[in-house]
Amino acid sequence: MHRTDRTRLWTTRPETPSDTAAVHAVNAAAFETRAEADLVDALRQDPAVPDEAMMALVLDDSGPVPRGTIHYPAAFGV
Repeated sequence: MHRTDRTRLWTTRPETPSDTAAVHAVNAAAFETRAEADLVDALRQDPAVPDEAMMALVLDDSGPVPRGTIHYPAAFGV
């Protein structure tokens, strides 16, 4: 693969509290209604659900969380 100046390197990182609104926005944009994003928010607030089960991995490009870059490895077992 030929690299050009336009090639961007990126890494993933666990979300931080400052990512909460952006993570919600990505979840809301991913589905036809906000119900799924609201469900994720409700699960995050449920004390029976471990924090690490709902922690998203987000793209870290030294800026806000971009669209479509969330992965929930613990929640889905991957």
